[in-house]
Amino acid sequence: MADTTIVSSSGFLYTELDRLLKSGNWKAADKETAKMMLAVAQKTSRRYLDDDDIKNFPGEDLRIIDGLWVKHSRGRFGFSVQKQIYINCGGKLVGHYPGDTAWCQFCDEVAWRYNGDYVVWSDCTFSATAPRGHLPSYTGHYSTFTSLLSRTDLLTFNI
Repeated sequence: MADTTIVSSSGFLYTELDRLLKSGNWKAADKETAKMMLAVAQKTSRRYLDDDDIKNFPGEDLRIIDGLWVKHSRGRFGFSVQKQIYINCGGKLVGHYPGDTAWCQFCDEVAWRYNGDYVVWSDCTFSATAPRGHLPSYTGHYSTFTSLLSRTDLLTFNI
């Protein structure tokens, strides 16, 4: 069976991400997600995204990436899943650090913290049995991640 070609109107191909997620290769898909987001934002040489990059990130590309994660994880993973968990933890969609209470509760909920310590990327659980919202991982600054979750074009679902 041939891979489906998934391309955004900005010209970025998501076929590899689709293939990796479809096959359950969560770790490689996580790396591919970071690679694609940097490419879309034209920040591959810098290797991280800042608040402006997130604010200017094309909505269609964000929805494609999120949609592939949600689809292939059967609703367990994706930015929209993380957004709903963040809201459930008391996080406000204002695009900046919500304070320790909501942020720490969110990180505990998605298992990005264990016994009060933040996990490093290599210690993430790259498995379908990881806690809901654990993937895709986010290794950038928390304020940039909360900016991502604050995007109004990123849907939320009741979980």
